[in-house]
Amino acid sequence: MPNVKELLAQVDEPILDGCTMWFDGIWKHCCDAHDIAWYEGQDFFSSNFDLAMCVAETGRPVMSFIMFVGVTLFGGIWFKNRTIKNTNDDK
Repeated sequence: MPNVKELLAQVDEPILDGCTMWFDGIWKHCCDAHDIAWYEGQDFFSSNFDLAMCVAETGRPVMSFIMFVGVTLFGGIWFKNRTIKNTNDDK
């Protein structure tokens, strides 16, 4: 999982809302990194898997599985409607 503070420094617009449709626990930083991954254009499954691994690293493997299943089954709505960073702006 990328360093969240480094990613936040690169974000030009507010895209973070913690754990969307879920409560923010000690894994909120994982949800923020997940939001950034979607914003940066990372693919759906990989970003969901990274979220699950990050949550598992907080010592909550069951929550990790629940969140992975939830975001994979129901997160497609947000994924399809996300605003992807325009990488051409850097040129």
